[in-house]
Amino acid sequence: MDEVKAVLQRLQHISVEPAPVGPTDAKATPPLRALPHRVTMAAMMLAAIALLIGLGTYAFVSFVGSTDSTVRRSSTRAPEDAAASSAGAAPRNAPSQPGPPSAQAVLRRALHNMTSGRVQAARSELLRIDPEGSVDVAWALARSYDPNFLSTVPAADAAPNIAEATRWYRTWYALAVKEGLVADSVSPERIIRSMR
Repeated sequence: MDEVKAVLQRLQHISVEPAPVGPTDAKATPPLRALPHRVTMAAMMLAAIALLIGLGTYAFVSFVGSTDSTVRRSSTRAPEDAAASSAGAAPRNAPSQPGPPSAQAVLRRALHNMTSGRVQAARSELLRIDPEGSVDVAWALARSYDPNFLSTVPAADAAPNIAEATRWYRTWYALAVKEGLVADSVSPERIIRSMR
């Protein structure tokens, strides 16, 4: 790096030095300062390019070296230090903790459980996700107690309960009317009567 700087400075001095006055030996090699101005400028440009390449290489090597030493320092840190430093913030490359499943995901899983015969598991999942606030959940709960539906499920692990089915069908109906999904002229009584 120092050599490139020295060459560049020398080329700058040569371009400003006056040309020699007097005769020169024809056989002697002309001094650098006697070269035409274009050649001198080309040499200075080459030296500048070499300097820039050298500085770029130096910067790159310095950066890689500092990154490497940072990695070595962090990998040799004591476990207590690593735990203490990560207590304030989660590491950048650590996967984020998944949140609770959405109501739709729980509903899908409960419906799958119900059709697979795991009706008790389906009921407990449905009861955890605000069944009185969701039309779909209230409907699924009503079906999980409905003897007509349970008779279609192979090896259902829960008994039907007409009173609970009636309760959830009425909850479903009230929510469906409120949300405009069914007209209030339609009654759930036909479904309820079919369970007797």
